Amino acid sequence: MTQILLYRSENGIAIATDSRAVAFEGKSPEEAQHLQVQKLFALGPEVIAVTGGAGFGIRLCEKFQRYVGQAGLSDFHDIAESALGFFRTETDSFRRGHLSAQVRSELNRFYVVLAGSVPEGDEQSFPLLFIGSEQADDPVHVLETSNVLTIPRQVTLEYRLAHLQPSDDSLQQVEALFEKFLLTLAESDDDIGPPYHFIRITGDGIQVRTV
Repeated sequence: MTQILLYRSENGIAIATDSRAVAFEGKSPEEAQHLQVQKLFALGPEVIAVTGGAGFGIRLCEKFQRYVGQAGLSDFHDIAESALGFFRTETDSFRRGHLSAQVRSELNRFYVVLAGSVPEGDEQSFPLLFIGSEQADDPVHVLETSNVLTIPRQVTLEYRLAHLQPSDDSLQQVEALFEKFLLTLAESDDDIGPPYHFIRITGDGIQVRTV
């Protein structure tokens, strides 16, 4: 399953994700195949999206990426305002045309995280939008989140991040923690695999490091 790890502080946002997807050829886990996919999408110089859950989220994010470019959107708030309606409409349409996805309930879980930066002086310099749907009949909606987010839930990691003392190098500490966590997890879980992407969003823009 896709791993999305996120931490936000007053200095910026750190995100990590893997690149492995599981394709089910039938109902049996033995029929699953592992694929390498892109789950990270640049939506502008200061906005990025990460998707997890159902594989169709990748197609929808690619489509949304084109939509944002064609509409000339670049500001986080403008992109976020468009995202909910876009993904709700596209997800409903996709599900109506692919009823077979309901054979496995986990194939209906769909998440998108939008993160970015806005000019200093804004109410939130590093805004987030977390949207998704967890059931076949559940429309895409805004999901509550704090400054710490893990998909799927990783309670121990969330606790450690929530009690991290903010500092000038906290994002660097978090990124190192994310890398160690993903590499360790991958040793025991074939559904998690490289390349791993580590994103840092600060006042200097977006930096992506791939391992």
